[in-house]
Amino acid sequence: MSSNHHETRPPRHPDLTLTDLTDALLWPRLFDAGRLAMRPERMFFGLLTVVLIGLLGSMSLLWSDEPSFGQSLGALLGALSEAIGSWMGRLSIAQPWDVHLGELAGNLAVVWQEAVTLTTVSFPVSSIVLGLPMLAVGLIGWAAIARSAAWEFGIGVTESGPVLLAVAVRRLPTLLGAVLGLPVFVGVVALGMGIVGWLLIGLPVLDVLGALLFGAALLVALVLVPVLAAWALGFPMLAPAVMCEGPDTFEAIQRGMAFVFGRPIRFVIYSLTLIALGAVLVGVLVLLLAGADALATGAMAMFLDESRAAVVTGIATDDLEGTAVVAARIISFWKATATLILGSFVVSYFASASSVLYLLLRKLNDGQDPGDLAAEIRH
Repeated sequence: MSSNHHETRPPRHPDLTLTDLTDALLWPRLFDAGRLAMRPERMFFGLLTVVLIGLLGSMSLLWSDEPSFGQSLGALLGALSEAIGSWMGRLSIAQPWDVHLGELAGNLAVVWQEAVTLTTVSFPVSSIVLGLPMLAVGLIGWAAIARSAAWEFGIGVTESGPVLLAVAVRRLPTLLGAVLGLPVFVGVVALGMGIVGWLLIGLPVLDVLGALLFGAALLVALVLVPVLAAWALGFPMLAPAVMCEGPDTFEAIQRGMAFVFGRPIRFVIYSLTLIALGAVLVGVLVLLLAGADALATGAMAMFLDESRAAVVTGIATDDLEGTAVVAARIISFWKATATLILGSFVVSYFASASSVLYLLLRKLNDGQDPGDLAAEIRH
């Protein structure tokens, strides 16, 4: 006698995972920026960008005995980073209203004046002959990495290196327009104001007319300053906008500004999160590179006397002779590669983070999923 009795079991619910809790959230995806930046192909693009910019910047030594244009420009960028970092370091969660905007504006004004002096007085020729090619190389590297990161972030695939470079080169005019267009326009307007001031205020009687026209200049400045500030805030999203949406200069600028004002609180939170993540990753990488250098140097010089240890340590190399000088230079070259690795990661991270920021803010403002990038691949 058979029985049709079947044992009943309670329904089994799927396990709840962290992914289930975070899939609907956008901010956890910000942390993908670090993973995207560490991909070897993007690090390689970053390395090429750093090396080419450095080589171009050092070419000013061919016609000048002064420190190279690249070194001076690097010092200027360092001063800019220091000014922004010093301001951010003084932010307090307990007193968020105490933001010291006046101090930041003053520091940025000093850097701007140094930039004007650098390009017009110290290196007037190099700023054009070398500065524009250096900018082009930087934009191409940024754009290629940003497109690669955007495609992997959005749809989990990426394009080959030659394709990325070809698209970046093809859209270079748009990138130059998006990066230089507004600052050049503001600079031309400021130059015009300066000429008017020189012609009118510098002369008796006409100085009264110049004083009256100052009101018009002030109104123009009140329009240009907020626009320039919005452009500066949306600057990191210019290359991703061009590489993800298409070659339209004005659309790229407009989208960057719109995303800043569309969700300003989210923009600030996302930007600060990416900056903090980048600072942590750079700090870890610095420690790893310094540790590797210390270990390799200490191990190689372990059994050497003081005079020969200088070949490895690079300390007191003036007394070296013969092949020891060549050996010391070779080791110095290998040590310098640590700086190149760090620089390539910084470039890769900035470009990757800019794409992540752009795609997430596009989702918030326009409702477009990052996977919508697949439409361009099909066409």
